[in-house]
Amino acid sequence: MKKLGLIIAVFAILISSISSSYGQFEGEIRFKKQKNSITEYSYFVKGDRVRVEEYGTDGSTKGVMLVDLKSGTVTALSPDRKLFMDATNDKVPSKAHPQLTKTGNSKTINGMKCSEWTARSEKEQTQVVYWVIDDAKYPFFEKLLRTLNRKDRLSKYWLELPGIENQFTMVGIEKTLEGAQRTKLEVIKMSEETISESMFSIPKDYVKFEK
Repeated sequence: MKKLGLIIAVFAILISSISSSYGQFEGEIRFKKQKNSITEYSYFVKGDRVRVEEYGTDGSTKGVMLVDLKSGTVTALSPDRKLFMDATNDKVPSKAHPQLTKTGNSKTINGMKCSEWTARSEKEQTQVVYWVIDDAKYPFFEKLLRTLNRKDRLSKYWLELPGIENQFTMVGIEKTLEGAQRTKLEVIKMSEETISESMFSIPKDYVKFEK
């Protein structure tokens, strides 16, 4: 009986592990950021690792970050200078405590059914609109934002939304309380595909940059 109990326990753990990883997004997400100018980025997602690439106006890769969501570390790569450095940010982020609302509005964006969330802060004179994919298979995104620890309001307010552990937003718009747009992030490409392990390795000819 003890042996049978052990087998059942091991089987339950195995099934749990499989179900937690099955159906999670793997592939590339490319998005455009509009602020004072337009910048494009891509996320290459594979399990607990994300490669973030920033592109110049000519389409060349200007910067790369290799993010390990399990260890919470960030490595920055400079393709032009062939350098790499530790870019992990351990500072404790401040919270804005915006007023959060799920409006009940929905629409389809790039084939994805999305629901609208808003975040409003009188203190920071800011309101943000998110269009969140209804399909919950993006556990990397919340972990990525927490690991990168960015100060921008689109990231900070998102992390205060309830139940976003497996969610992803197709569009995020930051505006003043009067409605003037400050920043807009929108997905322009999302493709599920197998990402090569080599995408998360530091090239052998890169040299470590010491601060």
